[in-house]
Amino acid sequence: MESIQVFCGINSMGVPFSRSNRKHIGYYDIIVQDLKSNYDVSGFNISSLSKNCTWDFMKILDENIGILQIRNLQVYGYNKLRNANILFKLVIPKNFQDVMKFNDVEDIGLKTLIEKSNNPIFLYNGGQNDFFTFIQAGPVELLNKRVRDSLPDNLEELVFQSIDNVEKNWLALYSINPNVKILSYGIYNSPLFNKINNIIKIQNYLKRADMRYDNGFKYMVDLYNRLICERADKYDFVYYVPLDFMVDYCSTMDFHPNTKGNELIAETSLDIINSEILKNKRVGRN
Repeated sequence: MESIQVFCGINSMGVPFSRSNRKHIGYYDIIVQDLKSNYDVSGFNISSLSKNCTWDFMKILDENIGILQIRNLQVYGYNKLRNANILFKLVIPKNFQDVMKFNDVEDIGLKTLIEKSNNPIFLYNGGQNDFFTFIQAGPVELLNKRVRDSLPDNLEELVFQSIDNVEKNWLALYSINPNVKILSYGIYNSPLFNKINNIIKIQNYLKRADMRYDNGFKYMVDLYNRLICERADKYDFVYYVPLDFMVDYCSTMDFHPNTKGNELIAETSLDIINSEILKNKRVGRN
């Protein structure tokens, strides 16, 4: 009997710990559970590698780092966020380490694991943190006018570079296992982004400052999604998953999904998996 292997990475959306999602259920968990009703499924959530940058993911693959070590990197990353950002301290509870524990799992290298998979499905969410790393600021930091004033002029070029990095990740996965199918998620203009943008507008208006950042979040989100969709269309193993609907399903003071948001992402993903990826397969059906 053949099996399906579901991998989730590289960003933290697959491991949400917001207070509006107290059971800590992400779209990955819902997808795996649903597929288990008809298939023999193994799941590996490798989200939130280090800084969530595409080059961190390449390092994991190049060095064939084991999944237990990856989990240590995840825990380290969340601890670092909790200690550095008050927002994450509010939305990530102290007991997150208990939720992330692996029990009786062989520490096989991720590259080897993907290579040996019969039917790997990769839930891919990456590239956004590349952009924030390039500009050396996140959404909250942009509230500081000094940070905005120090932004590079070539913001569009940096979005393109982030998308190039995403494409390299896709091709790396394909080179390891040509059977891989990748669901590549778009990003969404969360209510938090809009709140930040409105504050920036007020700041600029009161100080008669440069208004070029008005609606900046929306423009960058739209550009990113358009480019991801165009790149995905080049490959028959990549499926673009738009998340425009998520603007109404984020945590109250966070840009991660709430419980309903995760359910909707899972539902959208499963539609693609069942209708496009598994439609003509007889993979371990009951």
